[in-house]
Amino acid sequence: TGWDVTNYQGEAVSNGTDTTAIFPMTTNLILTWHWTNQYQLTVSSADTSRGSVNSAQVDGYYTNGVILTNILATASNEYAFASWTGSGVPAGQESSNPPTITMSQARALVGNFIKIGGETRIWNGTGDWTSTTNWTPPGIPGPEDTAIIGTGTVVLSDSRSTGWLMVSNGATVLFTNWSTTLTISNDVVVMTNGTITAAGPFTDSQMSNRVYIACANLTVEAGGKINTDYKGYASAINAPGYGPGKGLATGGAGHGGRGGTSSYSGNPFSDIGGGIYDMPNAPAQPGSGGGGQANAGYGGAGGGVIRIQAGGTVTINGSVTARGQNGLPWGVL
Repeated sequence: TGWDVTNYQGEAVSNGTDTTAIFPMTTNLILTWHWTNQYQLTVSSADTSRGSVNSAQVDGYYTNGVILTNILATASNEYAFASWTGSGVPAGQESSNPPTITMSQARALVGNFIKIGGETRIWNGTGDWTSTTNWTPPGIPGPEDTAIIGTGTVVLSDSRSTGWLMVSNGATVLFTNWSTTLTISNDVVVMTNGTITAAGPFTDSQMSNRVYIACANLTVEAGGKINTDYKGYASAINAPGYGPGKGLATGGAGHGGRGGTSSYSGNPFSDIGGGIYDMPNAPAQPGSGGGGQANAGYGGAGGGVIRIQAGGTVTINGSVTARGQNGLPWGVL
């Protein structure tokens, strides 16, 4: 960012902002170079047939702290700008065009365009919902689109929305992060052998997860499942479990009721079951994990959380489960 020249008494002799320092040498001097970070910005379109971005004008390296307000996405006929995805999209700027970007890190923005009136997008492979290349046509589903999870696993790491959702035979939707909500303005259908689940189990210090779907109507077909079995707080191998109702030593976990006390050690005060928490008539928290002890047994993980917020009809011909895990004998996993 520049340079300074001083004498040994600290008095300024010369300075500049160029990468070459030119100054007269009249005595012993100190030359100090000043540096800062530069971060790369790249901007691209998820599908150039649907719209373009001004990458030729904005791509490049920027000094740390520079604010950009000239990144622009331009939709083609019959399409509209939807959002920015990629790495380094600032929170709150996903739908802004142009966005306001502070260059405090490397950023690679991808402009997404949706067809006016909606269309069908099909997912194949494994990756985050925002992985534009896993969708056909490329991009991410818009508010009027039908999203079909055809094969593989799509990961929801933050809240997303679309018009319709179908989880096909053998495909999986995996929720991560407690605050993630999937909002479907119309219908959700989980087909035979389709699965909606959450990541887990997790400890007290790890990110908690749940399934949270807001929709008009939900149908789980025969053989389809929404499943957070054993996706709550983790159990322990040689320690108390995790969660507000964790079992101590080899004690069972509590939740709507107190956990069972183990008789393994013969001391009811060391193998006590976990306490009661949450609302018994409307539970909203994950299940806790049971305790485990060497040569006694492994505790089981708690059940996860499923929240369905439907404005219309919920039809379950498959299964919706959030079971806790049984403990296991020592040496059996």
